[in-house]
Amino acid sequence: MGFSRKRISTDGTSRFTAYYTDIRGRERSAGTYATEKEADKAWQRAEVKVAEGRITSIHHGRSDSRTTSSTTGNPTTLSKPPPGRTSPTPSTSTSSPSSAACG
Repeated sequence: MGFSRKRISTDGTSRFTAYYTDIRGRERSAGTYATEKEADKAWQRAEVKVAEGRITSIHHGRSDSRTTSSTTGNPTTLSKPPPGRTSPTPSTSTSSPSSAACG
């Protein structure tokens, strides 16, 4: 069973953190919210997902764009061809190289 915990933020306002138990029995946070009602809904949604077997943790499948872009670069642009390929894939165009030289 999940629960919400009240905490005081750095600016002095009250915040509520939602907690639930994952499939391994560990207490996990489902996020921090402005109201207790929002936090209660969040831990209830997380427990439903766990019961359905949809998630093992709240961070499953997420990636951080800052670390992804700095380590892999833009995934749509390749600076080098993939291993084992020395040139781009041959085109299946019907024009011949000799016709491109005319003109």
